[in-house]
Amino acid sequence: MRTKIAPAIAAAALAACTPPAAIDIDPSYVSPVFYQNHTCQQLEQEAATVSAGVAQLSASQDNATLFGGGNTTVELASLKGQLVAIQQVSTQKNCSIQFPQTPAKQPSGIFHSLKQIF
Repeated sequence: MRTKIAPAIAAAALAACTPPAAIDIDPSYVSPVFYQNHTCQQLEQEAATVSAGVAQLSASQDNATLFGGGNTTVELASLKGQLVAIQQVSTQKNCSIQFPQTPAKQPSGIFHSLKQIF
């Protein structure tokens, strides 16, 4: 019994100290009003720029989660929010922009870690 408790405590302590994985970071609210005056072409360019930033910060965040280091949670949430706002305006204007599909969140956190152990 003790051999199962020690890893559970270690997993809980580690989960509490590490930053969240990029996929677990929800977008922060960004008003779509900022993008209302953009043309479809401008929205597409902005979406490409923001998507590249999301990809770069997601990699940094996941590296921080695995190896420690800088936490980019706030910046990543902001960029994800910008992408949501751009997508909303793009839909309203009937632009034919293809947005990357975000993968579904996987269960995470201490309770998920403990379920895997037991």
